[in-house]
Amino acid sequence: MAFGSLAHAQDVVVEAFLDSTEISLGESTRISIRISSSTEADISIPHIPDVTVRHAGVSRSTSIINGSVSTRNTHSYLLTPEKPGTHTIPPFTVSIKRKEYTTQALTLNVLPSSQRKDPELEGIAFIQVGMEKNTLYVGEKSRVRIKLFTLMTARIEQIRSIPEIANDAVMLNPLGNSPQQSTAEIGGKRYQVFSWETTLTALKRGPTNLEAIAEIDVLTPTQRRTQGFPQSLFDDDFFGASYTRTPLRVFSNTIELDIRPIPPAPEGKSFSGAIGKFGFEVDASPTELTAGDPITLTLKVTGTGNFDRVFHDGMKASDGWKIYAPQSSYTPSERMPLSGEKVFRQAIIPTDPRISTIPSLSFTYFDPDKQDFVTIDNKPVSIVVKAAPGQASADSTATSDTETEDAATGLDPSTRLVDLAVALDRAHSSFKPVAYSVWFWLLMLVPVVVIPVATYVPPAIIERIRRPDNRQKKTLLHLEKEMDKALQAKNKTAYLEAASAYSCQILAEKWKVSPLSITTADIKFRCGTRYPGILTLFTNREVLHYAGMPDRDLDMNALHQGLQSEWQSLQSN
Repeated sequence: MAFGSLAHAQDVVVEAFLDSTEISLGESTRISIRISSSTEADISIPHIPDVTVRHAGVSRSTSIINGSVSTRNTHSYLLTPEKPGTHTIPPFTVSIKRKEYTTQALTLNVLPSSQRKDPELEGIAFIQVGMEKNTLYVGEKSRVRIKLFTLMTARIEQIRSIPEIANDAVMLNPLGNSPQQSTAEIGGKRYQVFSWETTLTALKRGPTNLEAIAEIDVLTPTQRRTQGFPQSLFDDDFFGASYTRTPLRVFSNTIELDIRPIPPAPEGKSFSGAIGKFGFEVDASPTELTAGDPITLTLKVTGTGNFDRVFHDGMKASDGWKIYAPQSSYTPSERMPLSGEKVFRQAIIPTDPRISTIPSLSFTYFDPDKQDFVTIDNKPVSIVVKAAPGQASADSTATSDTETEDAATGLDPSTRLVDLAVALDRAHSSFKPVAYSVWFWLLMLVPVVVIPVATYVPPAIIERIRRPDNRQKKTLLHLEKEMDKALQAKNKTAYLEAASAYSCQILAEKWKVSPLSITTADIKFRCGTRYPGILTLFTNREVLHYAGMPDRDLDMNALHQGLQSEWQSLQSN
């Protein structure tokens, strides 16, 4: 493996390395540009004579070690030489925030196919990737198991990076830094096994190959004895063997994945993008009420699939109803990944006492096993709506009185407009202006005297009320209590929401913006890698919102310790 170290500027570290510095003609090797920065970077690919360069994807990893948070982006390119010989890989140029970083040139030796050499460290480590199925639809989620095997008799100094899948056709949920550990015997050799279980989302249609890559450091013995007598007393093996740290990239088996597009949804069906196997239930309460009273309509979707794309608009607006937008909540299953329950609650108000049912509602999803859409229709819900007091009786009484009077006089109903005009004229003749009354002027004086007295507030109190610091302090104290509760209850979802809101309050005060306007992109642009804990917090919150469940391996206590120091730094500057 060859490394080309770049510049160190502030917290930005850039490295370039080849998977193999020696390959045979007809084979390919991967060059990776690893950028230890959360800021987006632009990479200029140099022209390499007699070598074809193809982009192989981008991967992102975030790690928390002893409270220290680091973010790393790796851009991979596949190099395919066209001629044997020694090829020079020119420097790559990386631009970050208008600053340029240049890698060192690397050397690639291409042998004729008959001179292929075996790697020295073959068999020390390997990766196995397993998926439930090899055919997915765009937007579909699938469970993935990744295992890293390391030979127990080998001297493995450290695992530099956990397995990553660099492929922009899929999105792999973060693996975390707490894998399950076990041992296994393969081919008469004992291996230490590190296992991760996560989910993968298909993003782009078409066939693609998945391959996981990890990095480890292996200690290999260094031959220090010379022929004859040792040049120095300490060169003798009696004083212990000497070892050299050798970086090693570990590759997994290749999985051929076919990502298919979802066919058009049936005409007239509302499809939100839900893929999997789901159930749908509808409930309403109460079912006996008075016109104008609210009903809570509950729509429950259960099953297994991509709950991040499960949506429902609820009941549509129609005559005789007042409708409000539904609110949703998701509860993931603790035992089965991708399984859970999503509930939509909607407030609906019947305004017409003649309404007797809530219309039928349906939910449409795509079943990848059946390769077809499934629509679940529920039956209409029967309700009893009583007329509001005076709503029906007043109308009927007024109508009956008018009809009786018209029948007795034998007059055309239209002539009653004349009687109404006469009555109004008589009322006008007896009218006396209010301004002539003494009580009118006394009442007018009441606001003039009472309002200034009632609204007087001491200036000191007004000043305290107007100070935004007091409101922010109350908000921060409330969020601190919420974070403490979440840490005690080990509720990752509640902690991520409270800690994100706390960070937004502090950043809003520093940047002089509204807390609601702050996004992850703003933090990446303004903070860079100065506050890695806050960036990790918002990244995990995005995972929560997208996947519907937090990272199971997230260490809340370690993250909280790192965040506290960053919050103090922001408030002190």
